[in-house]
Amino acid sequence: MKDPREPVIRVVVAEDEGLIRDALTTLLDLEPDMTVVSVHERGDDAENWLLAHEADVAVLDNHLPGRTGIEVAGRLRRAGVRAAVVILSGSARPQDLRLALAVPVLGFCSKGVSGSQLAQTIRSVYAGQRYIDPDLAAAALAAQQNPLRDKEIAVLRLVAEGLPTDRIAAQLHLSPGTVRNYVSSACSKIGGANKIAAVRTARQEGWI
Repeated sequence: MKDPREPVIRVVVAEDEGLIRDALTTLLDLEPDMTVVSVHERGDDAENWLLAHEADVAVLDNHLPGRTGIEVAGRLRRAGVRAAVVILSGSARPQDLRLALAVPVLGFCSKGVSGSQLAQTIRSVYAGQRYIDPDLAAAALAAQQNPLRDKEIAVLRLVAEGLPTDRIAAQLHLSPGTVRNYVSSACSKIGGANKIAAVRTARQEGWI
């Protein structure tokens, strides 16, 4: 039974696998200081709900249909949504962690995390503290360093969104020629035959 004297952390859960989603919802609702206020199986649905409603913490699977958990986290942050985000990752790739930290999200756990650890992680991010899976953090530190400069990263991120050169130039306050130069230099560093290949590699490595 929840103690009415204790603050209740309002949690949103987004997970596309029904069994895991139901288990997470049941587990978190059993915590005396938490209540699950909304449950989703798609990233875009979770994002739309969080844009329209108040919540304290969003627990997002990183491989949701519609949008990944990290994509949702980034879009929520840019929209000024205050809910803290915990990313759950089944593959636990170092590049996913680097992307999450760039958003930044406060919590990142593998799906193998225990229920008690997930609950404690939610409490930590609710309090403004960060929790990162220690094994994943070690793997990320050992991974290949990003060779791209900040402007190259910014350009490739907008290329990944499908923006044409003139719109990228306007958004970043650059000339179209400068944008093309950044794309060319990024392709050269990454080894991509074209900008699409460069974006694909940069995403796989967690550089954008």
